[in-house]
Amino acid sequence: MLFSIAYAGATGYRASRKLFWFDELYTVYLSRLPDLDSLWRVLLDGVDFNPPLFYLLTKLSGSLVGESHLGARLPEIVGVGAFCLCLFRFVSRRSSALGGCVSMLFPLVTTAYWYAYEARPHGLVIGCAGLALVCWQAAAAPAERRWPWLMGLGAALACGPLMHAFGVLLFVPIAFGEFARARTRGRADWPLWGTLAVSSAPAMLLVPLYRMSETGLPAPTRLPTLSALLDTYQSTLSPAVMVLAGTAVLVCTAHVLAPRRLAERSAVHAMPSHETAALLACMALPVFACVLAGLVGTNYYHRYGLSFIAGFAGLLGMAAARRPAIGLGILLLLAGQIGRDFISYARATSIREPSTSFEVSTNEPAFLARYAAMAAAPDANVPIVLLEGLESQPTFYYAPADVASRLVYVDWEKDDFVARDYIRLRNCCGAAVNAAFFSDFVSSHERFLVFGGPNVGLHVTRLIAAGAVITIKGMAGRHSLLEVTVPRKD
Repeated sequence: MLFSIAYAGATGYRASRKLFWFDELYTVYLSRLPDLDSLWRVLLDGVDFNPPLFYLLTKLSGSLVGESHLGARLPEIVGVGAFCLCLFRFVSRRSSALGGCVSMLFPLVTTAYWYAYEARPHGLVIGCAGLALVCWQAAAAPAERRWPWLMGLGAALACGPLMHAFGVLLFVPIAFGEFARARTRGRADWPLWGTLAVSSAPAMLLVPLYRMSETGLPAPTRLPTLSALLDTYQSTLSPAVMVLAGTAVLVCTAHVLAPRRLAERSAVHAMPSHETAALLACMALPVFACVLAGLVGTNYYHRYGLSFIAGFAGLLGMAAARRPAIGLGILLLLAGQIGRDFISYARATSIREPSTSFEVSTNEPAFLARYAAMAAAPDANVPIVLLEGLESQPTFYYAPADVASRLVYVDWEKDDFVARDYIRLRNCCGAAVNAAFFSDFVSSHERFLVFGGPNVGLHVTRLIAAGAVITIKGMAGRHSLLEVTVPRKD
């Protein structure tokens, strides 16, 4: 109960402060669609690439809480919170409350915690992963009433792919665990295998969506390479480096001070081999995500195998439970890291999105200052051009009406997918976005303003190469407002 209250308060605070960024605004706009039929048609058109259940849950959350930062992210807050609680149950059943607490808190010091306040499906997928592990553990144990657990397992596994295509990977650790369990028992558990088979049916129903949406995907730019695989583990676990380093120090110190006791094995805190196999398979999920991305020819992102954190947290919790003194030290390290991270977040005005390093604002007044600089420009009829794809979407969303009517995102190349997607998003969902291609835009606009951040210099170079004359008109923090004049070619 104490964890749930503290988690809800801290995560709700983060969710309410962080402004929507590029990816999240696709969620916001698509969740406004009136019914499943409209949503399905938009998804088939390739406007976004997630299955429908995710948007329906966001729509439900919005209807309960309102279309706000908190309302759009509430399902993910619940998903990651449930994941942590499930880790506690899964580990504490085989060890102690101390081991369960270590497992429960560990995800909160990794990149996985970002997805607790991100309006995208990854927090929901890991929530399904936690529920699947707990239900499978209970269903595999001798019990008179196992059918409720089998139904829970089937629901968790079925919902994973309905949130995100790579949610199908949730079947992997359960299947590995069952293979190990069948080897120990000498026979297969056919009711459980039947549950896995039945729960895979919803993923099969989405095959038309995956096939149709492939035509709208740009060519892969993030290939599933060995380097990308290793970077998944590094980027996800790097925020926890102080906890991991402190754990290593505690183990080494205990080895020096009490080597005989450290070498003793505890029979009380032991996990069955099939559960260990499932956790090890969880740790390998990024490998399976790379293989799957390579097979279907799509981009690979670290978050696609994010559920691997369940394996790492589970094994760490089991190890901590075997030596209570070390486990208590790890627990204190985790609590200290969580507290420090919260204070850092409260003091910050922006944070970095993990997969793109895009700077997301957590200070709405500071973000809105950009519109004052735009409105102060002398000619109210001159369009304001945005040239940076990731930044343009939130700039459109938060703009006041008098500025929004002047904003236009301009793509340099006609084969760039950002402008194309903006146009489709506006047509299907009424998104307040306007987009054009550079050659078309300059043919009808000899003079315009450009608003951009620290990377605007890259675009300025191209504008100068096109013969433009550029004058600085204003500043808003690290952003510049430039006046651009492009002479017409005879």
